[in-house]
Amino acid sequence: MRFPGWATIPGYYNLAAARDWHSIAAWVFAIGLLAIWIAMLVNRHFARDIMTSPRDWTLSAFKRSVASHRRKDGSEGEAAYNPVQKIAYGIVFGILLPMMVFTGLAISPGFEPAAPWLVDILGGRQSARSLHFLFAWALFGFFAIHLAMVLISGPLRQVWTMIAGGSREQSHV
Repeated sequence: MRFPGWATIPGYYNLAAARDWHSIAAWVFAIGLLAIWIAMLVNRHFARDIMTSPRDWTLSAFKRSVASHRRKDGSEGEAAYNPVQKIAYGIVFGILLPMMVFTGLAISPGFEPAAPWLVDILGGRQSARSLHFLFAWALFGFFAIHLAMVLISGPLRQVWTMIAGGSREQSHV
């Protein structure tokens, strides 16, 4: 069973062309990720908002974060992100997205001669391919949960906050 043409790039069945599109998109993705990391380090967003402390990894911090989200009041404290959000974004930006890049490079036959050590670290090309697949599904899971939480907590308010900036208390949509 194939995906319908309207849902694929290219819009017809051609594995070689699809692989080319995938490679082009991967380079845009990797360069974009590098730019995001540079920006987060330069403007201190990572250190200020995402970097966790030992206190963020406690069960009580997790319970407070979940309770705050269930109340939809954002009363977790002064931090821009609560501990669950910090951990989730840290995993996405620090593990899942970089590993998508590294496993993608490792499964590329043209890249293997340039960095055979990367393929070895990942357990070979087939292991890298399996890891690439698992990281992709983990990112999809993060996206699906993220989308569901936005829908549950009021999409208009959330979108307005993303566009206008500021805290939830400042947006009155």
